[in-house]
Amino acid sequence: MVKCAACGKFLSAKGGATCGNFACHNRYHLACLPDAAPTGSDWLCPECRSRLPKGDNSATPVRGLGPVTAAAVVATPDQGAANKSPVRVTHTQNALSKFTDSKEVPRTGSDPASDGEPSPDTQLSLRDEIRLFRSELREVRDEMREFRREMAGLHSTVGICTERVDHLEARVEALESKQSVAMPDGKVSQLENLVSQLRLELNDREQDLFSSDLEIANIPEIPGENIVHTVGLVAAKLGLTVEERDIVFAQRVGQRVEREGVRLAQRAQRQRQRRVAGASWCA
Repeated sequence: MVKCAACGKFLSAKGGATCGNFACHNRYHLACLPDAAPTGSDWLCPECRSRLPKGDNSATPVRGLGPVTAAAVVATPDQGAANKSPVRVTHTQNALSKFTDSKEVPRTGSDPASDGEPSPDTQLSLRDEIRLFRSELREVRDEMREFRREMAGLHSTVGICTERVDHLEARVEALESKQSVAMPDGKVSQLENLVSQLRLELNDREQDLFSSDLEIANIPEIPGENIVHTVGLVAAKLGLTVEERDIVFAQRVGQRVEREGVRLAQRAQRQRQRRVAGASWCA
């Protein structure tokens, strides 16, 4: 931004007066110029006018002089003022009176150059910044409100989960206490001993059943055969009599080697058949 050549403060782009000299282009506040000062394209600033031949300088603005200071300057001129002409002093007094009585120049306490007030553009920019800052504050406030709402929902969810976990722990403790009361350690040991005893009995029974089993090998399989009848024929050829009541069940076992498995009702009969089969095999 351009500064005023008179007061040294920033000047807006629209307001103010510009020097008409092509080589100068100084700008001034309108309040820093007297009422009678022209502001057209042919207007010259005080610096450019000082370079012109001496004449009537009533339109020259006084820099940094208030009403009291200007009156003091007129009242107490310097030592060379005695040698000046009365007409020059009169013109200066007239210019100072016009400058102090101008309506465009604010009085003491309201001059923007002396009070340090910002320019209109600066005021507009500050208003925009304040407005933007307020809008951002509103957005931050809304976000914080939403964050608080989410935190409240999360807190309630965690509370519900905690209550469920506490309820499950209470149920587990109740079940453990019931189990300890209903089934003491002595009874558990008794049940374990009973289970082991039953396993031993099952193993012994399976061994007894295996002792009554008989396998017959190298008998070709015929579609629709009766294995019980085939076992009876094999026993008859061996010179033994095996009836259907002596056989618990008969089936073919194995995949690679086709064998017939027969379970006899008595172990003695199995032993006799094995002895006969061994004797015939040796013969």
